[in-house]
Amino acid sequence: MAIASGSRTIVFDLDDTLYAEADYVLSGKNALRELLTKIYRRKIDPSVFDEADFIAALCRELGLPSSAAQTMIWHYRLHEPKIALRAGAAALIEHLRARGDRICIITDGRSVTQRLKILALGLDVDGVYISEEVGAEKPDPSAFVLVERDWPAESYVYVADNVAKDFIAARARRWISVGIRADSRAIYGANPLLSGAVMPDLWADDFHSISKILLSDGE
Repeated sequence: MAIASGSRTIVFDLDDTLYAEADYVLSGKNALRELLTKIYRRKIDPSVFDEADFIAALCRELGLPSSAAQTMIWHYRLHEPKIALRAGAAALIEHLRARGDRICIITDGRSVTQRLKILALGLDVDGVYISEEVGAEKPDPSAFVLVERDWPAESYVYVADNVAKDFIAARARRWISVGIRADSRAIYGANPLLSGAVMPDLWADDFHSISKILLSDGE
């Protein structure tokens, strides 16, 4: 299926779409390990980070009160992440820019945390819409409405991964939606049996496939 040519605004989700969120989690854990090892001058059992609530496990490991968890959580959220774009994502964005498309991001999360991710990924986009700044999380359509207001176009495309929330507003507003299939490391899988799941118009396995969809007009 070819995506219409003409003026387009291409919008990407961030987590588990442009990069693997599992890499962010690992980066945050490593940042915590480095900090705590340095300030408490002791090694930390690596298995602590395998716990579902590894922050609470760290408090127990270090003999700290539960109130120390909040400091650790904020260090995790505010660390400068070591993450990278998925293969093919940078090249696709470069080609989209070359053809004159506007590039935006719609993502749920905290403002500083998400912008640290965007900075680490080296993304230079036209608009960033983060739920904490917008005042609403997906599937609320507020961010999508703002994109339409700020970046008028003949057509809009949303590339994302989470069928529980990502495609509801996009489809309701008649955007073309493209889902990138989850791999084994994805935080949220694309489970079609999930209650309330809304499927995208198109599925792609990777950014090579997405490039074929978005650049199929011969650009």
